[in-house]
Amino acid sequence: MLSRLYINSFRNISEITIEELATVNVVLGPNGAGKTSLFEAIFTLAHGRSFRRFGGKRDALVSLSAEQLIVYGEAIGVKQERLSMREAGVADDKVNNLSWVRHKIGLSKSRLGETRIKRNGAAVKRLSEITELLPIIAINADTFDLLSGPPQERRSFLDWSVFHVEHSYKDDVRAFARALAQRNALLRSSAREGAVDQTKESARLSPKRLFSAEKTVKSELAIWTDALAHAGERLDFQRREVFRLLNREFKKVSSAIGLESFSLSLSYRRGWDAKSDLVSALCASEEVDAARGFTSVGPHRCDIQITIEIDGQRRLARDVMSRGQLKLTIFALKLSQLSLLQGGIENEGRHGQGGEKESRDLIRGGESRGCLLLLDDVAAELDPKKLQALGAIISALKGVQVFVNGTTEVLLSSFLAPFEARSLQIKKFHVEHGCLR
Repeated sequence: MLSRLYINSFRNISEITIEELATVNVVLGPNGAGKTSLFEAIFTLAHGRSFRRFGGKRDALVSLSAEQLIVYGEAIGVKQERLSMREAGVADDKVNNLSWVRHKIGLSKSRLGETRIKRNGAAVKRLSEITELLPIIAINADTFDLLSGPPQERRSFLDWSVFHVEHSYKDDVRAFARALAQRNALLRSSAREGAVDQTKESARLSPKRLFSAEKTVKSELAIWTDALAHAGERLDFQRREVFRLLNREFKKVSSAIGLESFSLSLSYRRGWDAKSDLVSALCASEEVDAARGFTSVGPHRCDIQITIEIDGQRRLARDVMSRGQLKLTIFALKLSQLSLLQGGIENEGRHGQGGEKESRDLIRGGESRGCLLLLDDVAAELDPKKLQALGAIISALKGVQVFVNGTTEVLLSSFLAPFEARSLQIKKFHVEHGCLR
Protein backbone atom coordinates (compact mmCIF):
# COMPACT_ATOMS: atom_id res chain seq x y z
CA MET A 1 0.00 0.00 0.00
CA LEU A 2 1.30 3.47 -0.88
CA SER A 3 2.12 5.74 2.04
CA ARG A 4 3.79 8.58 0.11
CA LEU A 5 3.65 9.83 -3.47
CA TYR A 6 5.64 12.34 -5.49
CA ILE A 7 4.89 13.24 -9.14
CA ASN A 8 6.88 15.62 -11.32
CA SER A 9 6.26 16.68 -14.94
CA PHE A 10 3.61 14.03 -15.63
CA ARG A 11 1.15 15.34 -18.25
CA ASN A 12 -0.43 18.52 -16.79
CA ILE A 13 0.93 17.83 -13.29
CA SER A 14 3.91 20.09 -12.66
CA GLU A 15 4.67 18.81 -9.16
CA ILE A 16 2.59 17.06 -6.51
CA THR A 17 3.68 15.65 -3.15
CA ILE A 18 1.36 13.69 -0.87
CA GLU A 19 3.06 12.83 2.39
CA GLU A 20 0.45 10.61 4.06
CA LEU A 21 -1.96 8.57 1.98
CA ALA A 22 -4.98 6.96 3.60
CA THR A 23 -6.99 3.79 3.12
CA VAL A 24 -9.45 5.75 0.97
CA ASN A 25 -8.10 8.69 -1.01
CA VAL A 26 -10.63 10.99 -2.65
CA VAL A 27 -9.35 13.32 -5.38
CA LEU A 28 -11.72 16.18 -6.24
CA GLY A 29 -11.51 18.84 -8.90
CA PRO A 30 -13.01 20.18 -12.13
CA ASN A 31 -12.60 18.43 -15.46
CA GLY A 32 -9.09 18.75 -16.83
CA ALA A 33 -7.60 19.54 -13.42
CA GLY A 34 -5.29 16.49 -13.37
CA LYS A 35 -7.32 13.91 -11.42
CA THR A 36 -6.96 11.16 -14.03
CA SER A 37 -3.30 12.09 -14.60
CA LEU A 38 -2.59 11.50 -10.91
CA PHE A 39 -4.11 8.01 -11.13
CA GLU A 40 -2.27 7.38 -14.39
CA ALA A 41 1.03 8.26 -12.70
CA ILE A 42 0.38 5.73 -9.93
CA PHE A 43 -0.38 3.04 -12.51
CA THR A 44 2.74 3.95 -14.50
CA LEU A 45 4.88 3.59 -11.37
CA ALA A 46 3.93 -0.09 -11.13
CA HIS A 47 3.59 -0.96 -14.82
CA GLY A 48 5.98 1.37 -16.63
CA ARG A 49 3.17 2.44 -18.98
CA SER A 50 -0.14 4.26 -19.01
CA PHE A 51 -3.54 2.61 -18.54
CA ARG A 52 -4.93 4.69 -21.39
CA ARG A 53 -5.55 3.05 -24.75
CA PHE A 54 -5.07 6.32 -26.64
CA GLY A 55 -2.77 9.16 -25.67
CA GLY A 56 -0.55 6.98 -23.52
CA LYS A 57 2.53 7.04 -25.73
CA ARG A 58 5.88 7.73 -24.13
CA ASP A 59 6.26 11.36 -25.25
CA ALA A 60 2.64 12.19 -24.32
CA LEU A 61 3.23 11.40 -20.65
CA VAL A 62 6.02 13.93 -20.20
CA SER A 63 4.94 17.53 -19.61
CA LEU A 64 5.54 19.80 -22.60
CA SER A 65 7.98 21.97 -20.63
CA ALA A 66 10.10 19.04 -19.36
CA GLU A 67 12.47 16.45 -20.76
CA GLN A 68 11.52 13.69 -18.35
CA LEU A 69 8.87 12.73 -15.83
CA ILE A 70 9.43 11.37 -12.34
CA VAL A 71 7.10 9.30 -10.18
CA TYR A 72 8.21 8.22 -6.72
CA GLY A 73 6.28 6.23 -4.17
CA GLU A 74 6.85 4.59 -0.81
CA ALA A 75 4.97 1.33 -0.32
CA ILE A 76 4.48 -0.58 2.91
CA GLY A 77 4.88 -4.31 2.34
CA VAL A 78 6.22 -7.52 3.78
CA LYS A 79 9.79 -8.72 3.62
CA GLN A 80 10.53 -11.29 0.93
CA GLU A 81 11.51 -13.73 3.68
CA ARG A 82 7.95 -13.58 4.94
CA LEU A 83 6.53 -14.67 1.59
CA SER A 84 9.15 -17.40 1.25
CA MET A 85 8.27 -18.73 4.69
CA ARG A 86 4.59 -18.90 3.73
CA GLU A 87 5.47 -20.86 0.61
CA ALA A 88 7.58 -23.24 2.72
CA GLY A 89 4.62 -23.95 5.02
CA VAL A 90 5.83 -22.11 8.12
CA ALA A 91 3.05 -21.49 10.66
CA ASP A 92 1.28 -18.13 10.34
CA ASP A 93 2.10 -17.06 13.91
CA LYS A 94 5.82 -17.32 13.21
CA VAL A 95 5.53 -15.62 9.82
CA ASN A 96 3.58 -12.71 11.26
CA ASN A 97 6.37 -11.97 13.73
CA LEU A 98 8.48 -10.65 10.87
CA SER A 99 8.35 -6.88 10.53
CA TRP A 100 6.94 -4.89 7.65
CA VAL A 101 9.29 -3.03 5.35
CA ARG A 102 9.05 0.25 3.43
CA HIS A 103 9.83 -0.07 -0.28
CA LYS A 104 11.02 3.10 -2.03
CA ILE A 105 10.14 2.93 -5.71
CA GLY A 106 11.21 5.51 -8.27
CA LEU A 107 10.51 5.74 -12.00
CA SER A 108 11.76 8.22 -14.57
CA LYS A 109 10.81 8.30 -18.23
CA SER A 110 12.39 10.60 -20.80
CA ARG A 111 10.67 12.12 -23.79
CA LEU A 112 12.69 9.73 -25.97
CA GLY A 113 11.26 6.74 -24.12
CA GLU A 114 14.17 5.79 -21.87
CA THR A 115 12.73 4.34 -18.66
CA ARG A 116 14.61 3.85 -15.42
CA ILE A 117 13.16 2.13 -12.36
CA LYS A 118 14.75 1.77 -8.95
CA ARG A 119 13.71 0.09 -5.73
CA ASN A 120 15.45 1.14 -2.55
CA GLY A 121 18.18 2.77 -4.63
CA ALA A 122 18.97 -0.30 -6.75
CA ALA A 123 18.10 -0.60 -10.44
CA VAL A 124 15.25 -2.98 -11.18
CA LYS A 125 16.02 -5.55 -13.89
CA ARG A 126 12.48 -6.80 -14.44
CA LEU A 127 9.39 -4.62 -14.20
CA SER A 128 7.47 -7.64 -12.88
CA GLU A 129 9.31 -7.12 -9.56
CA ILE A 130 7.41 -3.84 -9.07
CA THR A 131 4.15 -5.13 -10.52
CA GLU A 132 4.23 -8.00 -8.04
CA LEU A 133 5.10 -5.70 -5.15
CA LEU A 134 2.41 -3.15 -6.00
CA PRO A 135 -0.70 -4.87 -7.41
CA ILE A 136 -3.02 -2.32 -9.04
CA ILE A 137 -6.51 -2.70 -10.44
CA ALA A 138 -7.62 0.30 -12.49
CA ILE A 139 -11.13 1.04 -13.74
CA ASN A 140 -11.42 3.89 -16.21
CA ALA A 141 -13.12 4.68 -19.52
CA ASP A 142 -10.83 2.31 -21.45
CA THR A 143 -11.82 -0.62 -19.24
CA PHE A 144 -14.84 -1.08 -21.53
CA ASP A 145 -12.37 -2.82 -23.86
CA LEU A 146 -12.57 -5.76 -21.48
CA LEU A 147 -16.02 -6.48 -22.95
CA SER A 148 -15.92 -4.89 -26.40
CA GLY A 149 -12.25 -5.27 -27.29
CA PRO A 150 -10.28 -8.17 -28.81
CA PRO A 151 -9.53 -11.42 -26.93
CA GLN A 152 -6.14 -10.04 -25.87
CA GLU A 153 -7.93 -7.72 -23.41
CA ARG A 154 -9.65 -10.64 -21.67
CA ARG A 155 -6.50 -12.78 -21.71
CA SER A 156 -4.67 -9.92 -19.97
CA PHE A 157 -7.48 -9.72 -17.42
CA LEU A 158 -7.16 -13.43 -16.61
CA ASP A 159 -3.35 -13.44 -16.72
CA TRP A 160 -3.19 -10.58 -14.18
CA SER A 161 -5.03 -12.77 -11.70
CA VAL A 162 -2.93 -15.85 -12.42
CA PHE A 163 0.28 -13.81 -12.13
CA HIS A 164 -0.64 -12.65 -8.62
CA VAL A 165 -1.92 -16.06 -7.48
CA GLU A 166 0.39 -18.64 -9.06
CA HIS A 167 4.01 -18.07 -8.05
CA SER A 168 5.58 -19.77 -11.11
CA TYR A 169 3.30 -18.26 -13.73
CA LYS A 170 5.64 -15.56 -15.02
CA ASP A 171 8.36 -18.16 -15.67
CA ASP A 172 5.85 -20.43 -17.42
CA VAL A 173 4.75 -17.51 -19.62
CA ARG A 174 8.35 -16.82 -20.63
CA ALA A 175 8.90 -20.49 -21.49
CA PHE A 176 5.74 -20.57 -23.60
CA ALA A 177 6.59 -17.29 -25.37
CA ARG A 178 10.06 -18.59 -26.25
CA ALA A 179 8.71 -21.87 -27.63
CA LEU A 180 6.02 -20.04 -29.60
CA ALA A 181 8.55 -17.63 -31.13
CA GLN A 182 10.84 -20.52 -32.14
CA ARG A 183 7.99 -22.54 -33.66
CA ASN A 184 6.65 -19.55 -35.58
CA ALA A 185 10.14 -18.80 -36.93
CA LEU A 186 10.40 -22.38 -38.21
CA LEU A 187 6.92 -22.17 -39.72
CA ARG A 188 7.84 -18.96 -41.56
CA SER A 189 11.06 -20.57 -42.73
CA SER A 190 9.10 -23.58 -43.95
CA ALA A 191 6.66 -21.32 -45.78
CA ARG A 192 9.52 -19.46 -47.51
CA GLU A 193 11.23 -22.71 -48.52
CA GLY A 194 7.96 -23.97 -49.91
CA ALA A 195 7.74 -20.84 -52.05
CA VAL A 196 11.33 -21.20 -53.20
CA ASP A 197 10.67 -24.80 -54.23
CA GLN A 198 8.28 -23.45 -56.85
CA THR A 199 10.96 -21.28 -58.48
CA LYS A 200 13.81 -22.08 -60.79
CA GLU A 201 16.24 -21.56 -57.93
CA SER A 202 15.16 -24.85 -56.42
CA ALA A 203 16.40 -26.66 -59.51
CA ARG A 204 19.97 -25.67 -58.57
CA LEU A 205 19.72 -27.66 -55.33
CA SER A 206 20.30 -31.38 -55.49
CA PRO A 207 17.46 -33.65 -54.30
CA LYS A 208 19.73 -34.79 -51.47
CA ARG A 209 20.24 -31.22 -50.17
CA LEU A 210 16.55 -30.46 -50.50
CA PHE A 211 15.66 -33.60 -48.55
CA SER A 212 18.26 -32.82 -45.86
CA ALA A 213 17.03 -29.23 -45.39
CA GLU A 214 13.41 -30.34 -45.22
CA LYS A 215 14.27 -33.06 -42.71
CA THR A 216 16.14 -30.58 -40.49
CA VAL A 217 13.21 -28.16 -40.42
CA LYS A 218 10.73 -30.93 -39.61
CA SER A 219 12.98 -32.27 -36.86
CA GLU A 220 13.36 -28.85 -35.23
CA LEU A 221 9.66 -28.19 -35.67
CA ALA A 222 8.82 -31.39 -33.81
CA ILE A 223 11.13 -30.39 -30.93
CA TRP A 224 9.55 -26.96 -30.53
CA THR A 225 6.05 -28.33 -30.98
CA ASP A 226 6.62 -30.62 -28.01
CA ALA A 227 8.12 -27.76 -25.97
CA LEU A 228 5.20 -25.50 -26.88
CA ALA A 229 2.66 -28.18 -25.96
CA HIS A 230 4.29 -28.82 -22.58
CA ALA A 231 4.47 -25.11 -21.68
CA GLY A 232 1.01 -24.45 -23.10
CA GLU A 233 -0.65 -27.19 -21.08
CA ARG A 234 0.87 -25.73 -17.91
CA LEU A 235 -0.47 -22.26 -18.75
CA ASP A 236 -3.88 -23.66 -19.55
CA PHE A 237 -4.06 -25.61 -16.28
CA GLN A 238 -3.21 -22.54 -14.21
CA ARG A 239 -5.61 -20.35 -16.15
CA ARG A 240 -8.47 -22.83 -15.80
CA GLU A 241 -7.93 -23.16 -12.06
CA VAL A 242 -7.88 -19.41 -11.49
CA PHE A 243 -10.78 -18.88 -13.90
CA ARG A 244 -12.89 -21.31 -11.87
CA LEU A 245 -12.23 -19.27 -8.75
CA LEU A 246 -12.73 -15.94 -10.50
CA ASN A 247 -16.06 -17.20 -11.83
CA ARG A 248 -17.16 -18.04 -8.30
CA GLU A 249 -16.28 -14.54 -7.08
CA PHE A 250 -17.94 -13.02 -10.15
CA LYS A 251 -21.26 -14.67 -9.31
CA LYS A 252 -21.13 -13.30 -5.76
CA VAL A 253 -20.26 -9.75 -6.84
CA SER A 254 -22.80 -9.74 -9.68
CA SER A 255 -25.55 -10.67 -7.27
CA ALA A 256 -24.46 -8.03 -4.73
CA ILE A 257 -24.64 -5.17 -7.26
CA GLY A 258 -27.98 -6.16 -8.76
CA LEU A 259 -26.98 -8.05 -11.91
CA GLU A 260 -28.48 -11.41 -10.94
CA SER A 261 -31.57 -10.87 -13.15
CA PHE A 262 -29.38 -10.88 -16.28
CA SER A 263 -28.15 -14.46 -15.75
CA LEU A 264 -24.60 -13.38 -16.59
CA SER A 265 -22.22 -16.21 -17.34
CA LEU A 266 -18.47 -16.48 -17.91
CA SER A 267 -17.09 -19.22 -20.14
CA TYR A 268 -13.45 -20.13 -20.71
CA ARG A 269 -12.14 -20.82 -24.23
CA ARG A 270 -8.67 -22.25 -23.99
CA GLY A 271 -7.59 -21.74 -27.62
CA TRP A 272 -7.92 -25.22 -29.10
CA ASP A 273 -10.42 -28.09 -29.27
CA ALA A 274 -11.52 -28.97 -25.73
CA LYS A 275 -11.60 -32.68 -26.68
CA SER A 276 -7.94 -32.73 -27.75
CA ASP A 277 -4.64 -32.28 -25.95
CA LEU A 278 -2.43 -29.48 -27.19
CA VAL A 279 0.26 -31.57 -28.89
CA SER A 280 -2.41 -33.37 -30.96
CA ALA A 281 -4.02 -30.05 -31.88
CA LEU A 282 -0.65 -28.60 -32.93
CA CYS A 283 0.17 -31.63 -35.06
CA ALA A 284 -3.27 -31.55 -36.68
CA SER A 285 -2.86 -27.88 -37.62
CA GLU A 286 0.78 -28.14 -38.72
CA GLU A 287 0.04 -28.10 -42.45
CA VAL A 288 -2.21 -25.06 -42.17
CA ASP A 289 0.26 -23.35 -39.80
CA ALA A 290 3.13 -23.98 -42.22
CA ALA A 291 1.17 -22.37 -45.07
CA ARG A 292 0.27 -19.35 -42.91
CA GLY A 293 3.62 -19.03 -41.16
CA PHE A 294 2.29 -18.91 -37.59
CA THR A 295 0.78 -21.12 -34.87
CA SER A 296 -3.02 -20.99 -35.04
CA VAL A 297 -3.93 -22.95 -31.89
CA GLY A 298 -2.79 -22.73 -28.28
CA PRO A 299 -3.14 -20.64 -25.10
CA HIS A 300 -2.23 -17.48 -27.05
CA ARG A 301 -5.71 -17.82 -28.62
CA CYS A 302 -7.47 -18.09 -25.26
CA ASP A 303 -10.59 -15.99 -24.62
CA ILE A 304 -13.30 -15.45 -22.02
CA GLN A 305 -16.89 -14.98 -23.17
CA ILE A 306 -19.31 -12.91 -21.08
CA THR A 307 -22.90 -13.74 -22.04
CA ILE A 308 -26.43 -13.12 -20.79
CA GLU A 309 -29.62 -15.11 -21.33
CA ILE A 310 -32.39 -13.54 -23.43
CA ASP A 311 -35.50 -15.51 -24.41
CA GLY A 312 -33.76 -18.75 -23.62
CA GLN A 313 -30.70 -17.94 -25.75
CA ARG A 314 -27.27 -16.78 -24.70
CA ARG A 315 -26.00 -13.55 -26.23
CA LEU A 316 -22.75 -11.64 -25.81
CA ALA A 317 -23.25 -9.05 -23.06
CA ARG A 318 -21.56 -6.34 -25.10
CA ASP A 319 -24.17 -6.67 -27.85
CA VAL A 320 -27.34 -6.21 -25.78
CA MET A 321 -26.61 -4.44 -22.48
CA SER A 322 -26.78 -0.68 -21.95
CA ARG A 323 -23.62 1.29 -21.20
CA GLY A 324 -24.56 1.58 -17.53
CA GLN A 325 -25.16 -2.17 -17.32
CA LEU A 326 -21.86 -2.83 -19.09
CA LYS A 327 -20.07 -0.62 -16.58
CA LEU A 328 -21.58 -2.61 -13.72
CA THR A 329 -20.48 -5.83 -15.43
CA ILE A 330 -16.94 -4.46 -15.70
CA PHE A 331 -17.02 -3.62 -12.00
CA ALA A 332 -18.17 -7.17 -11.27
CA LEU A 333 -15.23 -8.57 -13.25
CA LYS A 334 -12.64 -6.27 -11.70
CA LEU A 335 -13.93 -6.65 -8.15
CA SER A 336 -13.84 -10.42 -8.66
CA GLN A 337 -10.11 -10.03 -9.27
CA LEU A 338 -9.79 -7.93 -6.15
CA SER A 339 -11.76 -10.38 -4.01
CA LEU A 340 -9.68 -13.29 -5.29
CA LEU A 341 -6.37 -11.55 -4.57
CA GLN A 342 -7.50 -10.50 -1.11
CA GLY A 343 -8.18 -14.04 0.06
CA GLY A 344 -11.58 -14.80 -1.38
CA ILE A 345 -10.65 -18.44 -2.03
CA GLU A 346 -9.18 -19.35 1.33
CA ASN A 347 -12.23 -21.42 2.26
CA GLU A 348 -12.24 -23.47 -0.90
CA GLY A 349 -9.68 -26.13 -1.73
CA ARG A 350 -7.69 -26.34 -4.93
CA HIS A 351 -7.43 -29.46 -7.04
CA GLY A 352 -4.63 -31.05 -9.00
CA GLN A 353 -0.82 -30.92 -9.10
CA GLY A 354 -0.51 -30.26 -5.39
CA GLY A 355 -1.45 -26.61 -5.90
CA GLU A 356 -3.91 -26.30 -3.02
CA LYS A 357 -1.57 -25.28 -0.21
CA GLU A 358 0.81 -23.24 -2.34
CA SER A 359 -1.92 -21.11 -3.90
CA ARG A 360 -3.68 -20.48 -0.61
CA ASP A 361 -0.41 -19.31 0.98
CA LEU A 362 0.41 -17.10 -1.98
CA ILE A 363 -2.97 -15.44 -1.83
CA ARG A 364 -2.51 -14.74 1.85
CA GLY A 365 0.84 -13.22 0.95
CA GLY A 366 -0.95 -11.05 -1.61
CA GLU A 367 -3.40 -9.95 1.08
CA SER A 368 -0.51 -8.88 3.31
CA ARG A 369 1.01 -6.83 0.49
CA GLY A 370 -2.31 -5.13 -0.22
CA CYS A 371 -3.80 -3.99 -3.50
CA LEU A 372 -4.45 -0.54 -4.96
CA LEU A 373 -7.81 0.14 -6.58
CA LEU A 374 -7.95 3.15 -8.93
CA LEU A 375 -11.50 4.29 -9.72
CA ASP A 376 -11.53 7.03 -12.35
CA ASP A 377 -14.86 8.90 -12.63
CA VAL A 378 -16.69 6.12 -10.78
CA ALA A 379 -19.96 8.07 -10.49
CA ALA A 380 -20.49 8.38 -14.24
CA GLU A 381 -23.53 6.40 -15.47
CA LEU A 382 -24.22 4.88 -12.03
CA ASP A 383 -27.03 5.89 -9.67
CA PRO A 384 -26.49 6.38 -5.90
CA LYS A 385 -27.89 2.93 -5.07
CA LYS A 386 -25.38 1.18 -7.34
CA LEU A 387 -22.55 3.34 -6.04
CA GLN A 388 -23.39 2.42 -2.47
CA ALA A 389 -23.49 -1.28 -3.39
CA LEU A 390 -20.01 -1.00 -4.92
CA GLY A 391 -18.72 0.84 -1.87
CA ALA A 392 -20.14 -1.86 0.41
CA ILE A 393 -18.31 -4.63 -1.45
CA ILE A 394 -14.96 -2.81 -1.58
CA SER A 395 -15.07 -1.58 2.03
CA ALA A 396 -15.60 -5.16 3.25
CA LEU A 397 -12.31 -6.34 1.69
CA LYS A 398 -9.19 -6.12 3.82
CA GLY A 399 -5.89 -4.79 2.55
CA VAL A 400 -7.36 -2.61 -0.21
CA GLN A 401 -6.23 0.97 -0.71
CA VAL A 402 -8.77 2.98 -2.72
CA PHE A 403 -8.17 5.98 -4.96
CA VAL A 404 -11.38 7.51 -6.28
CA ASN A 405 -12.01 10.80 -8.07
CA GLY A 406 -14.89 13.04 -9.05
CA THR A 407 -15.83 16.61 -9.76
CA THR A 408 -17.70 17.09 -6.47
CA GLU A 409 -17.91 15.38 -3.11
CA VAL A 410 -21.69 15.10 -3.40
CA LEU A 411 -21.40 12.75 -6.40
CA LEU A 412 -19.26 10.36 -4.33
CA SER A 413 -21.20 10.52 -1.07
CA SER A 414 -23.16 7.29 -1.72
CA PHE A 415 -19.98 5.42 -2.64
CA LEU A 416 -18.12 6.66 0.45
CA ALA A 417 -20.95 5.96 2.93
CA PRO A 418 -20.00 2.27 3.55
CA PHE A 419 -16.37 3.26 4.22
CA GLU A 420 -17.50 5.89 6.72
CA ALA A 421 -19.78 3.35 8.40
CA ARG A 422 -16.75 1.09 8.94
CA SER A 423 -14.71 4.04 10.30
CA LEU A 424 -12.05 3.58 7.62
CA GLN A 425 -9.55 6.39 7.16
CA ILE A 426 -10.63 8.75 4.37
CA LYS A 427 -8.57 11.67 3.05
CA LYS A 428 -9.71 14.22 0.51
CA PHE A 429 -7.48 16.12 -1.89
CA HIS A 430 -8.37 18.95 -4.25
CA VAL A 431 -6.57 19.25 -7.58
CA GLU A 432 -6.59 22.36 -9.77
CA HIS A 433 -4.41 23.03 -12.78
CA GLY A 434 -2.20 20.05 -11.96
CA CYS A 435 -1.52 21.12 -8.38
CA LEU A 436 -2.89 20.19 -4.96
CA ARG A 437 -4.93 22.85 -3.22
